[in-house]
Amino acid sequence: MSKKLTVPAHGHAKQIEISMEKIKNAENRLFEAQFVNAGTYSELEFTYNEAYRDCRKILADIQLQQTKVLKNIEERKADIILDVIPNMLEGQPKSNNNSDFRNAVIARDEEYQGYLEHMNKLKALESHFSGILDTMVNTCRYMKKQMDLIIKAGYVPPVKNTGDKL
Repeated sequence: MSKKLTVPAHGHAKQIEISMEKIKNAENRLFEAQFVNAGTYSELEFTYNEAYRDCRKILADIQLQQTKVLKNIEERKADIILDVIPNMLEGQPKSNNNSDFRNAVIARDEEYQGYLEHMNKLKALESHFSGILDTMVNTCRYMKKQMDLIIKAGYVPPVKNTGDKL
């Protein structure tokens, strides 16, 4: 199973290669947070923090690509308004040149629709990685509270015996 996600290039937006290895590792270990103890806390926190850092980097890349796609959208819209619509209106009455007509021409433009579709994909990715980010933050917060409770109670549960003999 591949642990990479690829967002294809589109217009000014470049291709993004997203490594999901640390994020998948952290997601696979989320259940361990409910059994956190002094022996596992630092390792789990490190794992979740690595995933957090990767998510922040990915979100920054996605937001940069969204900015570039917005630029593409505005450029295409300007091209349609300045080039395509005047050619369509040659020999037509001036009454056809209204905002509804412009919006209809823009809505039917395939290149413009492609940019909008790409923007929607980026927004979906942003939402997905924001959810992962929130999960990592909340999990670390939960583990910290559990460790505080353990320390206040003066009880440190024994580390699970793995059967290894020294």
